[in-house]
Amino acid sequence: MSQEPQGPPGGGWHPPVPPVQPVPPPAPPAGAPLPPPAPGWGPSPYGAPATPAYAAVRPGVVPLRPLAVGEILDGAVQTARAHPRVVLGLSAVAVSVGALVGLVANTTVGAGAAPLFRDSTVPLTDDQATSALGHLTAATGISALVGVLVHVVLTGMLVGVLGRAVLGRPAPAGEVWREVRPRLLPLLGMTLLLALVSVLAVAVVVVVIAVAAVAVAPVAGALLAVPLLAGLVVLLAWLWTATGVAAPALVLEKQGVRGALRRSVRLVRGSFWRVLGIQLLVQIGASVAGGILGGVFSVAAFVVSRASDGSLYDVGPQLLVAVGSVVSGTLTAPIVACSVGLLYVDLRMRREGLDLELARAAA
Repeated sequence: MSQEPQGPPGGGWHPPVPPVQPVPPPAPPAGAPLPPPAPGWGPSPYGAPATPAYAAVRPGVVPLRPLAVGEILDGAVQTARAHPRVVLGLSAVAVSVGALVGLVANTTVGAGAAPLFRDSTVPLTDDQATSALGHLTAATGISALVGVLVHVVLTGMLVGVLGRAVLGRPAPAGEVWREVRPRLLPLLGMTLLLALVSVLAVAVVVVVIAVAAVAVAPVAGALLAVPLLAGLVVLLAWLWTATGVAAPALVLEKQGVRGALRRSVRLVRGSFWRVLGIQLLVQIGASVAGGILGGVFSVAAFVVSRASDGSLYDVGPQLLVAVGSVVSGTLTAPIVACSVGLLYVDLRMRREGLDLELARAAA
């Protein structure tokens, strides 16, 4: 996928190309008014953190200065509180669409996997087991694909809302959609590209271990598995962290896929462990909260399936599972997306003095 051309330096979040060895403008005399703010959200030509006069400026959901971890999480919650109809309403609609498609896939295609979940003294034949696994794989694949599409649309829209919420500006759903819609296809391509790279990395490691175990000896495969699996974990952790803010860069700066990935790597460089820790904290917190909310409905689905002597893939249990996914996704998805967006803003404020430019624009 080729990188999309950037727009003019003054538009949106486009980062204009800085001149070679820029000369900082002379400081204004004491008491003189500040120069007018430069348009857009590009990197500050000053490259310096905000001055003390801007330290307390907070036109939107976060103060315009480098953020602490708690402020990033609080800013994500404040974004949902400031724009509840757009953030929570959009999340509910998107997650509901994904849950509905998953419900249909599981109760139709996935129904063929029911023998795998029934207690029976008669073992399945090879053909029956193969057919059941095929239905299970197909239903899971359909749900996963729709989940990716829902994630892309929801992430793009929520990041668009956050870009306005940082400056305390209104975020009508129609305007946000018009701004974000051209970015959804590149965002989908980048999401699929990162997923493909991760899957290929896992597949290569598994194949190498299997070949070593079969061609040499099982012990050789076991010995080779330890360093390869450790290396795989390191690689995937680096990939996840280094590209962690690529989505906000792609949406807000209108970058292409390659440009957004390079932008993320540059912003994360020097803050790898901090970014990794914040991402883990957000994901673990969202997973625990979502697991608790969705787990209640999953337990209810299991009880219903056992009471009716049916399968988890029957309509009743799957309806309960779908309701649980809607409830958990509506509450956790905005926190994750907005936290990633605020992490991107924080990195730019720390590395490029974006807080100065945002404070001047807000003034």
